[in-house]
Amino acid sequence: MSSMIVDWSGATPRKLGEAWVRREGDQVAVFDPMSGRLLRLNDSAMALWELCDGSTTAAEMAGALSELTGLTADESLREVT
Repeated sequence: MSSMIVDWSGATPRKLGEAWVRREGDQVAVFDPMSGRLLRLNDSAMALWELCDGSTTAAEMAGALSELTGLTADESLREVT
């Protein structure tokens, strides 16, 4: 089996299904009724969630994450992918 490297930087992630988002103060939670999972999101995760619109590339998301967190572009792209 060979190892294949995939370049996700041009991918345009989008949300699938019906997830519910609830905000209370500085707390944000996303509930997926299909899986029954409830996830609390920090600021950077919420920013990425909002950017999953089907038109923003992973590289653009990484740029936004880099600005928000101070991570380098490479670190941010690894986090996004």
